[in-house]
Amino acid sequence: MNINLSTKLSRDSKKLWYYLEWGKGIGQRKATGIYTWTRPKTKVEKNHNKEAQAILETKRSQMVLDQHSINSSYVPQHKLKTNFLDYYSDYISKIEKLEIDT
Repeated sequence: MNINLSTKLSRDSKKLWYYLEWGKGIGQRKATGIYTWTRPKTKVEKNHNKEAQAILETKRSQMVLDQHSINSSYVPQHKLKTNFLDYYSDYISKIEKLEIDT
């Protein structure tokens, strides 16, 4: 399965938003929430663009690993919890976040 980075220009044409896309159907595109500046003017904006590109490549790589591990016994390292206490603390924090949102 091929996972691509697609882009969308913001309304004011200052930012470029990124999506992870593995098809053109419903539910086959995931917004990353990461943007880059189209014309960076300062050093901060240029560094932001470099860091955003690195984060996007990491997210894409993790998604590729997830897709390849679906029908195998391999569990990617970023999905694996070292012990039950780590798993349980993540579980509780997700539940608390859902209760706050509702």
